[in-house]
Amino acid sequence: MNRVAVVTGASQGIGYAVAQRFHEAGWTVISLARRAVTDAPWLESGGHVQFDLENADNIDSAADAVRAVLDGQSISALVNNA
Repeated sequence: MNRVAVVTGASQGIGYAVAQRFHEAGWTVISLARRAVTDAPWLESGGHVQFDLENADNIDSAADAVRAVLDGQSISALVNNA
């Protein structure tokens, strides 16, 4: 069974470190942040969604993007670092 972690605020700092640890432990990681993440090790197996929580118009499109990356899988862990 593939475990999927969604980590918010993962473009740097604690969020990035948490996402990296999940990736190193073999989890699929989907990161979310206001800034783009282009060189993270989890991008090949998971993904990154860039959006701003303060922009209500972005929330639905970000949720759709996460669903697309999940491709029918369930979220196993959510780290709300944002």
